[in-house]
Amino acid sequence: SMIIGAITSALIYVLWYILIKELAGVTSAVIQMLVPLIVVLSSAPLLGEKITIRILLAGSAMIFGILLVTLPQENKKGFSNKSGR
Repeated sequence: SMIIGAITSALIYVLWYILIKELAGVTSAVIQMLVPLIVVLSSAPLLGEKITIRILLAGSAMIFGILLVTLPQENKKGFSNKSGR
């Protein structure tokens, strides 16, 4: 099981270093927070583990937070102007 986790982590980091060239500094730092979620979701079937509601909710919260940080600035400004601020 440790070997599978190590291989999965290594593959994720290889992909990460390929993608980091395309991303801005803050965006890349925030998206890196997805690594644990990707490892859990990709290794659970290999290890025979269940993906629980708790994992799905935590992953959803992580993805939502990342989307909030990485949304283009125009969308954030447009949203705040519509609310009357």
